[in-house]
Amino acid sequence: MKLITIKKWCSDNISAIAWQRITTKALPFFREKGFTYKDIESPVDDFVIDTDFGNIIAEIIQQYYNITMPFSEDFTSINQPENLQKTDTSSAEPAEIKEPLKVVTPTLSMLQIDIDERNKSKTVSAELAQMTQSIMYASQIQKALLPNDAKILQHVTEYFCIYQPKDVVSGDFYWFLKDENKLFFAAVDCTGHGVPGGFMSMMASTLLNNIVGDSKVHSPALILELLHEGIKNELHQVETGNTDGMDVCLICIEPQEEGFKVTFCGAKRPLIIFKDNEMTQLKGTRRSIGGVQMPKQAAFQNQIIMLKKNDALYLTSDGFVDTPNEKRDKFGLPRLQKMIYKYANASMENQKRFFTEALELFRQDSAQRDDIMMLGIRL
Repeated sequence: MKLITIKKWCSDNISAIAWQRITTKALPFFREKGFTYKDIESPVDDFVIDTDFGNIIAEIIQQYYNITMPFSEDFTSINQPENLQKTDTSSAEPAEIKEPLKVVTPTLSMLQIDIDERNKSKTVSAELAQMTQSIMYASQIQKALLPNDAKILQHVTEYFCIYQPKDVVSGDFYWFLKDENKLFFAAVDCTGHGVPGGFMSMMASTLLNNIVGDSKVHSPALILELLHEGIKNELHQVETGNTDGMDVCLICIEPQEEGFKVTFCGAKRPLIIFKDNEMTQLKGTRRSIGGVQMPKQAAFQNQIIMLKKNDALYLTSDGFVDTPNEKRDKFGLPRLQKMIYKYANASMENQKRFFTEALELFRQDSAQRDDIMMLGIRL
């Protein structure tokens, strides 16, 4: 049988690196007859092995992976020693056939198969499966803490959310709370993504609920200041030097007799507004939540705008605009603003589809680099 056939079978049916592991173990037997690691790691098409060498490889595969090669019996039809040969390509003369290979029948002691290593591999696989299950369960808990769409739609005309974690668990989250007659929305982008970002997001969500729901703080600027202090205290950032934190777009919507009073405060995140067929953007304070900061950091500032029914608000994390394509160009805020201006009068359901499709078309086959989250709210 051709050695390259066995290599391809190992790659297709075990793993991409299985052949490297197998050939490393079989190398001493090949070297005895003058063959190099390269000869067996990248075999030429006419490199044919005999029964004994085939059995060595089959035994290694059986011991390492507990798999029997389906074509092991094929070795019996090519058991002539002259089939194992190496071509000397250093000369321009016709290839010279080496002496017939004398093969020693392998034994378990020769193969030096480490049973403990196999058991360790099984243990690691079991632990990995358990870890994956735990992360999936953490994702379910995180999603359960996110606002309920039906509850949000009780208070606004239309709404959409694009929520695409990079990993199973997300560092981005969106938050909603109705307290008294005020509606609070936040788009929060925590440090990192995956499990660390997930822990940060659940901590921040809990703090926001305490600050607004329990302590009845309704000023977005003060909410962000208290959130900053809460993160610092929870993570003992002054003592440890920990710098984890988050960027936030936070709004408070208060119904008025002739419209809505919207109070915005951002920690490095803007608010995009579509009003009277015009799009505007309010910039957030150039300061993040959390981390050890300079004593003279800029104070969070409220910005107030009056809106009317059917005006729209857009809150995002930076994952949307920072998404790269195959040329490493970013989607960018200007592109997003143009899309909002173009589609803002469409239904929120259609807008979600337009934005999602545009992002996928832009990204093409490039990997997602960050969590992605965007909220659209029609008053």
